[in-house]
Amino acid sequence: MTKKLRCTVTGNIHYFTEKRYNRLLSKYGDEDTLRMNFVSLVGKKVMDGRIDMPEVLKNRIKCRITGKWHFISDNRIKVGLMKYGSWDTLSTNYISREAARLLREGKTEDEIRTLSALNLLED
Repeated sequence: MTKKLRCTVTGNIHYFTEKRYNRLLSKYGDEDTLRMNFVSLVGKKVMDGRIDMPEVLKNRIKCRITGKWHFISDNRIKVGLMKYGSWDTLSTNYISREAARLLREGKTEDEIRTLSALNLLED
């Protein structure tokens, strides 16, 4: 079974075998500390200044209503690019699924922002 961790610097998801994950877990102590402090090899290079931070992080997009970052699948990116034509247009118009559901239910964008600020949305 594979385990996944998100790099705290780049935001990319990394998959590990059970054995490698357990070695990382023993290094960091517990799972919460590991998830909060995990930095990939690319992240370490970015922190050291050996490479520049990528301008567009893979599968990471910001909701224009809530302002929260979301990770979306490659298929959703392809569909969005077909609909909007470019990554920049998709990024400026992206609405998360939860925000879209609330819009369909009749909530206004301001009400959704308020709910998001109070952390009442189900992400």
